[in-house]
Amino acid sequence: MFNPFNPRSGPLTVQQVVQNFRLTGWIGLWTQVALGAVSGAILLFAQVTQTGSGDQGATPGSGFGLVLAGLGLLPLGVGIFWFYRYVGIAKQLASGGSPARPRPGVVQDLKIGLGVSIAGLLITTIGAEAIMGTLAAKSLTQAAGAVLNPVQGSLIRPVDIFVAQANTNTSLAHLVGLVCSLWLLQVVYTPRSHE
Repeated sequence: MFNPFNPRSGPLTVQQVVQNFRLTGWIGLWTQVALGAVSGAILLFAQVTQTGSGDQGATPGSGFGLVLAGLGLLPLGVGIFWFYRYVGIAKQLASGGSPARPRPGVVQDLKIGLGVSIAGLLITTIGAEAIMGTLAAKSLTQAAGAVLNPVQGSLIRPVDIFVAQANTNTSLAHLVGLVCSLWLLQVVYTPRSHE
C-alpha cells in the first residue's frame, strides 16, 4: 500500500490505487455508519425523554444544540453515500484501468466528499458551542443546595451530557470522512507506474 511518509515508496500501480480506494472507502463508510447510528439513537432518546418529561427549559437536550446536533447527521448521511461511491470508483478503476493522470471526475468526487465533511464539521462545531455554552451557564448558576431543592431546568442532567456525546460522535465521523478523503486525494495525485 502507498505510504506518503516514505519517499521511497515510488510510483503507484493501478492495483495499489484500487486497493487504497476500496480499503479507505469501506473504512470510512463503516466508521461513519457506526458513529452516526450511535449519535442518531442518542439524539432520538434525548428528544423522546424531553418530550415525555415536559421539561422544555434551557437545556442542551431541547434547544438549539439538539437541533444542530441533529442537523449534523444530514451531511453525515451524504458522506456515507459518498464513501460507498468511493468503493464504486475502486470497482471502475479495477475493471477499466486508469489513465496516467487523475481523471477529473474522480478528483471532483473527492472534492465533494471533502466539502461534505467540512460542512458537517462546521455544523457540529457550532452545535458543540451551543451545547457547551448551555452546560457552562447551568453549571455556573447552579447553587450548592440546588440538588436538594432544584429549580426547573437548572440542573445538568445525564441527557444533557448524552447530547454533547452524540454531537462529539458526529464530529468524529465527519473528521474521519475528511481524513479519508484527503488520503484518497493524495493517492490520486501520486504518480503512477505502468504495470
